[in-house]
Amino acid sequence: MNYCSNCGNKVDSEAYVCPKCGVLLKKNQISNNNDSGSIGYGILGFFFPLLGLILYLCWKNDSPNNAKIAGKGALISVIINVVLCVLAFIFSFIFTEKTATVLKEQDEIMIKIKEVEKNYYVEPIKATIVDRTITPGVSGQMVDISASYYKMKKAGLFNETLLVIKNIEPENTILNNQDKFIISGNKNKKEVSLIFLAYDTEKIEPVLDILDKNNISANIFIGTKLLERNNSLINTISKKHIIGNLSNNGNYNNPDFIWMSTIIRKFNDNYCYTENLDENILKICTQNKSYTIVPNLIIRTKPLMNISKGLSNGSIISFYINDDTIKELDMAIKEIKSKGYDIVILPKLFS
Repeated sequence: MNYCSNCGNKVDSEAYVCPKCGVLLKKNQISNNNDSGSIGYGILGFFFPLLGLILYLCWKNDSPNNAKIAGKGALISVIINVVLCVLAFIFSFIFTEKTATVLKEQDEIMIKIKEVEKNYYVEPIKATIVDRTITPGVSGQMVDISASYYKMKKAGLFNETLLVIKNIEPENTILNNQDKFIISGNKNKKEVSLIFLAYDTEKIEPVLDILDKNNISANIFIGTKLLERNNSLINTISKKHIIGNLSNNGNYNNPDFIWMSTIIRKFNDNYCYTENLDENILKICTQNKSYTIVPNLIIRTKPLMNISKGLSNGSIISFYINDDTIKELDMAIKEIKSKGYDIVILPKLFS
């Protein structure tokens, strides 16, 4: 015999309702008899996710199976709707882009740009690599169609002077071949570059004066002594010229090479120098992420005569700084220019 929890009246153990006060007795049993987890609640939650959520919250204690199926239906509905919204956004973006592209392709400005672009195309020339040596290639160029279109569209008309030209880098460059000796500039360009070996400060200033008078930018390779004795001169050189690294009297095994490289990199890339294919120098400089230069015209005496004989496209001309160089440098520069060569710094020669 059981008792009613409400009025205390004795009730039969199988009774569902108290005969005296009418209170429901076996509540959990009644609820569980209807807690079948019917798929209908899931369908209802799927089509009406908010209602499914409400049913889940209301039933999760008394009818957990029904609550679970209603909640699942609501959750699946929300996930599917989110996925569909994302897909709709993506397809809408793609469609808009394609529509804009079609309209742009049919624009008169775009048509005219494509008609003239071939006139500006220059094919890049890749670097020539032979064993451990490299001769840099030459960058090509092409019309940047999109940039040109937007620039002209902003102006409201086709104007060939508004074309945007971009460089095309050759397949191989010195940037990804630092483990090679650079023996020349590209033979297709009428350019040369001058290197001056400044192991000491004694005669560098007259050379700088001659270069300045002729408005020439060159490559001044400095040694440890020059850097230690006249640090302020480096700042002056760097304003117009490239600074190269001769380490301690050309000895790249010397620890001076590392600290000199650190200083030089504040101004430009680090360049090493050798007059022969010295594998040890190449290895050290490659490890230091430096370029190794091998000149193809070395001038110790009689600069004017030697330049007249050995000048060619892409020449890297190395001058020892001495009385002969100071005496004939001005005439040598005029001789180079008279033959139609541009005198450029190493980065320009290699570009």
